[in-house]
Amino acid sequence: MAGLFGIDNLLERNHLGFAGLKFGSSDVHNSAGMGWIDQFKTRLDSGLTSLNITTELIVELVSVMGVCFFLGFLFKKYSRVVLAALIIFILGVFALESFNLVLIQWFHVKSLIGINGSTTIGALFDTYVLWIKAHLLAVISGFFGFFMGYRVA
Repeated sequence: MAGLFGIDNLLERNHLGFAGLKFGSSDVHNSAGMGWIDQFKTRLDSGLTSLNITTELIVELVSVMGVCFFLGFLFKKYSRVVLAALIIFILGVFALESFNLVLIQWFHVKSLIGINGSTTIGALFDTYVLWIKAHLLAVISGFFGFFMGYRVA
């Protein structure tokens, strides 16, 4: 085969000013026969392995960043409408409960959220801080994605 578009022949004949450089020779590739893309992949894989970063973690971080980018975009576009609707909903629920038209069982609401009756604000805060420490890379990725989505919108 004459190489890529006959470039091997041009380089061998020194028409481009290169002295006998051939594609596939040791001058273009390293001694192991790997191209620069393969070398980059190998170095990237070894670097990620040394940092204990797996492809699953990378997929998780990119997914979190994408979802938070979308949420940041939506937040900037529709935050006023959502905030107004949320305030109206909360005021409406409290008004209905105060007139005894609706009975809200707060114990079930708290259990739905994951707060039991004896949980204090300090314990809840400590739980969230521990979760953030355990998932620090995902939190940073989420903040970065949210910020970028907010800036793009």
